Amino acid sequence: MTRRSVSSFARFAALLGALALVAPARADEPVDREQARVQFDAGTRAFGEKRYREAALAFERAAELRPNGIAKYSAALAWERTDESARAADGYARALELPGLGDAEAEKARARLDELGRSLGVFAITGPVGTRIALDKTREASVPARLHATPGRHTVAVLDAEGTARGAREVEIDVGELRPVDVTLAAVAAATPAAPAVVVAPPPPPVVEAPSTRRTLGVAMLGAGVATAGAAIVLGLEGLGARDAYDAHPTREGLDHASSLQTMTNVAWISAALLGGGGAALVFWPSASPTSVRVGALPGGVAVRGSF
Repeated sequence: MTRRSVSSFARFAALLGALALVAPARADEPVDREQARVQFDAGTRAFGEKRYREAALAFERAAELRPNGIAKYSAALAWERTDESARAADGYARALELPGLGDAEAEKARARLDELGRSLGVFAITGPVGTRIALDKTREASVPARLHATPGRHTVAVLDAEGTARGAREVEIDVGELRPVDVTLAAVAAATPAAPAVVVAPPPPPVVEAPSTRRTLGVAMLGAGVATAGAAIVLGLEGLGARDAYDAHPTREGLDHASSLQTMTNVAWISAALLGGGGAALVFWPSASPTSVRVGALPGGVAVRGSF
């Protein structure tokens, strides 16, 4: 947009805005004219400085305070310069419905609305009169309303008095389509997909803990120690018998046999003590780094986990 066209818009807006916003209000029309004028002037300055989105929002606030075609037409011009064609089309359409728009501006608004409408669709929103809705969380309007939209999927939310969404429905629209949308709470609830069911996974199978290798070895050594002690007792008794026989009839062979049994008995007792002591240590003595093996079931098979 050239500097000359921006300056022309500023003069045009200031003149028509003054005519539209300063005109006497009807007694039954609650209007804050001063605030409307302030917003319109702010929009005019922002437009002249090419802050088009800020200008569009200021013009729309002015139109909310004092509905008139000039403010909506100015907002539409600004929205076009932010490449928001749907909001621009809404502005032109609303400007044509409100008083205050001159013949030349009305003709331009119709031409721009026709041009923009070739790439847009229109939502015809119906429901309880006065219900507030929001389209894609950016555009609010009171029902009934006609809102332009780009082709694709959009969200229409029903708002409560505080502006919080009470429900929403997803709708799709195509180019040139006039899509009716019912925003009664029953229709919104029916169109809202049900929440997915929560599937509670069954608890995992219990983990089977195998006996520790250390403990198993200790128990085995204890058993061997007990068995060796038993053998030592048997050998000791035999040794005593051999010694008594030697004492009764001393012979070289009797002495050797008695000595051999005594030696075997001593070795057996020593072995029993070592096995029993070692086994008891492995079973009862705490380990700083325990060795364990855990066996658990997994979807793909059996997993063995160990810590050392």
